[in-house]
Amino acid sequence: MEEFIDGEEASVFAICGGKNFITLAPAQDYKRVFDGDCGKNTGGMGAYAPTPVISEELLETAQEIIIRPTLLWMVQEGNPYEGCLYVGRANGD
Repeated sequence: MEEFIDGEEASVFAICGGKNFITLAPAQDYKRVFDGDCGKNTGGMGAYAPTPVISEELLETAQEIIIRPTLLWMVQEGNPYEGCLYVGRANGD
């Protein structure tokens, strides 16, 4: 599948404690091992934050339609989550 993903990618990490959370500055990474986006996927080589790829509006949207509902659902299921939650974005998502 990774062979077909094209464009920029960014990540949002939320530090969670049950239904409460804070987000860290969105990060952008370059995963391919060689210049020109070539080679194997390295999983985060060369990441930096903050990134302009994630606007404040997009970050708020991610918080309200992904992070908050996910945490509330986990609380309702009796499994509150405490830890770091990853939310990723590929170009066009």
